[in-house]
Parts: sequence; structure tokens; C-alpha cells
Amino acid sequence: MNAPKPTLTDRVENLEDSEERLRLTEDELLAYERAEAYLRLLHARSSLAAAALEPRWSFALAAVDAGASLTRVADAAHLDVDELRVGINAWIDRQLAAGYITAVHATAARTLLAGAVR
Repeated sequence: MNAPKPTLTDRVENLEDSEERLRLTEDELLAYERAEAYLRLLHARSSLAAAALEPRWSFALAAVDAGASLTRVADAAHLDVDELRVGINAWIDRQLAAGYITAVHATAARTLLAGAVR
């Protein structure tokens, strides 16, 4: 079984010294820089998207607390009920880990979610 061919990124990042880097062609270096730029952009956009979507879990939990069914909340969030439950539980975990809520609040939120009408 042949080992996979190393990518340009692998080649550039594994070079021992700058003299070896000088042996790369200008096109190879430009391709590497372009790939790195796209990776940085992807990371930044993904971080922004995650931050923009984070409040939806608190809104979803508030809707459940106000009496909305899980099905209606999931539909509003463009999720299925299982995805909604997983998302809210993960959000509760993050809030608890960051110290934004106490264990008592986390338990109350989980109890509310578990007892919600489907």
C-alpha cells in the first residue's frame, strides 16, 4: 500500500531550513500562501458564524420555557427535535463550563428540556 503523496502544505511546513524553502518554485510558494489565506478566512468565518448562532439556544430554551412544543421550536430553528435537544444540552454545558450559569441552573434547564412537550 502506497503512502499518500504529501500535500504542498506538508512539504512547506516540514522543510528544515530556509535554504530548502528557496528550492520551492514561486508557484509552489504562492499556492501555499493562497491555501493558508483561505484557511485563515475559513477559520474566521466559521468562528463568526458560531458566535452569531450561539444565542439561538437561549432563545430556544426560553421558547420551551414559555410553553412552545419542541417540534415548533425545532421547526423555527430549522432543526429536527433531536438536533435541538443536542444543541441546547451542548449550550448548557458551555454556559456551565464558562461559569455563566450554576449547576443548579443547568439542572433546571435540563429538567425543563426533558419534560417539554414534543
